[in-house]
Amino acid sequence: MIVTVTLNPAMDRLLFVSKFEFNVTNRIYRRENCVGGKGTHVSANLACLGEPSVATGIAMGPTGRQIIQSLEKSGVACDFIYSAKDDSRTNYILVDNNSSTLICEKGPGVSAEILNAFLKRYDELMEEADYVIISGDASNFVFEAGFPLQDKLLEIAHLKGVRIVLDSAGESLKSGVKNKPFLIKPNAEELSELTGMPANTDEETVSAINSITDYGIEIIAVSMGGSGSIVKYGNNIYRAGIAKVETQNTVGCGDAYLSGLVYAIKNDYPPERALAFAAACGAAEALNPLSVGLDRNKALELCENIEIKQLEC
Repeated sequence: MIVTVTLNPAMDRLLFVSKFEFNVTNRIYRRENCVGGKGTHVSANLACLGEPSVATGIAMGPTGRQIIQSLEKSGVACDFIYSAKDDSRTNYILVDNNSSTLICEKGPGVSAEILNAFLKRYDELMEEADYVIISGDASNFVFEAGFPLQDKLLEIAHLKGVRIVLDSAGESLKSGVKNKPFLIKPNAEELSELTGMPANTDEETVSAINSITDYGIEIIAVSMGGSGSIVKYGNNIYRAGIAKVETQNTVGCGDAYLSGLVYAIKNDYPPERALAFAAACGAAEALNPLSVGLDRNKALELCENIEIKQLEC
C-alpha cells in the first residue's frame, strides 16, 4: 500500500489571464479549482495511473472538506484527521501565456490534540504501508520541543520498515536524510543546499550526489528543470531527458514526475524504463491546464521518445 502525507493540504485556485501586467487591471478569462499540495497531487496522479493510495494529513474547515471531496472524486481513499476549527489553506496560481506563478498561503496552526490524533492514525497506517510519500514543508509542525513532526513521521516509518519517499527542501531535507529515506527528489538548488556543493552542470551534480552516498539513499532524483533530471538509481547514475510538449501549466509537473517514478518502482519497471515513465508523467501533466490530473495514455505515448543515458559515476 502507498500512503501519501500532506500536512498542509490546499485547494488550488487557478486564474487564467491573457497577459499579466503590473499596475493595471488584468481580466480573468477562465477560473478553475483543483486539489493542491504535493502529497495530495501524488495520490490524485497515482489514481490517474490506476494505482491506489491512501491520502492522509490534516484537513480543516470548509476548505478541508473540499480537499477531501475532491480527492475522493478522483478515486483516492482518504484518511485525514479533520477539524472544523480554522480552515485549510488556499493556493493561487496565475497562468499567463503558458507561464505559471504560484502564490501560497501558510497553513493554519494546529493544536497538540490534533497532532497527537494524526500521529496515532499515521502509526496505524504504517502497519500496512509499503511506501510512504512525505511531501512539502512541515517545519511549522513541532511534535516536541526541538523535534519537528516530519522527523517523527520518518522515524516511525523507518522503524516499521516502510520505504520512505521524501520530497522536501531546506532544513526539512537536511534533517530528513538522516533517517535514510529510500528516495529523495531535490532540484539542483536544493541538492546544492543539502551538500554545500555546486550543482550547475552534469559533472557537478554527479559529484554532489556522490557526496551523500553514505546516507544509504537508494534513489536520488535531481530535477534539472527544462533539461530533465539526473538520477542515482541503485549503483548507477542516469540522465533522463524530457519530452517536448506545448506546456499549458508548469505547476504540479514535479509531483506528476514523482507519481510516475513511484508507480514504476512499485510495478518493478527496470531503471531506464522507470525514469522514462517518470519524465513522461511530468510532461503529460504539463499538457494539463490544471495543477493535477495527468493522462496515462499520453504518458505512455511520450515515454517512447525520452532519452535515458547512463553517466560515469
